[in-house]
Amino acid sequence: MIGLVQECYEKGILTKKDCDGLEMTWAMRKQSKKMLHKIANRDGFGMSWPRGVMRAAAKIGGDAPKFAIHTMKGSAPGAMTTAFPGMSFLTRASRTRGPSRRPGGQPQPDQLGFKPVTNQHDWEQVITQNANLNGRRMVEDSLVVCRQACQLIQADVEALNAATGWDFTLDEAMNLGKRTVNLLRMFNFRCGLTKDKEAPSERYGSAIPDGPSKGFQQRRIGKRSARATTNSWAGIPTQANPPRNSEEAWA
Repeated sequence: MIGLVQECYEKGILTKKDCDGLEMTWAMRKQSKKMLHKIANRDGFGMSWPRGVMRAAAKIGGDAPKFAIHTMKGSAPGAMTTAFPGMSFLTRASRTRGPSRRPGGQPQPDQLGFKPVTNQHDWEQVITQNANLNGRRMVEDSLVVCRQACQLIQADVEALNAATGWDFTLDEAMNLGKRTVNLLRMFNFRCGLTKDKEAPSERYGSAIPDGPSKGFQQRRIGKRSARATTNSWAGIPTQANPPRNSEEAWA
């Protein structure tokens, strides 16, 4: 949000008067802190932001929407990740809820018997890993465990069994996670969050300007073919209006 305000300010789309007297240029930490408080408290200019970056940019008008970083669903990434650009974008654009990505954090495919991605710019490798790991974070979240404290999904399953007396397997846990993703996705479809919205904004999908991923365009990894393949391999309905019995895909 602050980045968008600063860019709009420096390009003349927003004025000091618009920003309630704050000079919102780059590196103005005190001014940025005051603006964050305004946004958090919905004070003055901060009233433009309760519904997120996408809608705030539309309200500001002019070229502001060109600078806003978000998916077309309206959600904004926690950061512009350039270390793992393909995985980062794909999980954020196609996720079923909030900022927590479906595979999330460090992928760790070896824990589930899969090979790691060797080229983050290879869309086929990226979507394959995304589909293979899909559901893991749902399992961890349902157990209310901190993924930072325990990075071993097998240990989580064993802890669940120790606490309940169950004989749950890792495969069963992953299937449960995929079923959860599937149900959340159907809910999103019914609420109008269809496949066409699984795309980046103009700035989010633009080419990375520097660093090891220089020139990489996240928009390429979000092509319809990538979404369809991910959904197919993950067992998720791909049609915009799935039939009522589509939950049987992971029943």
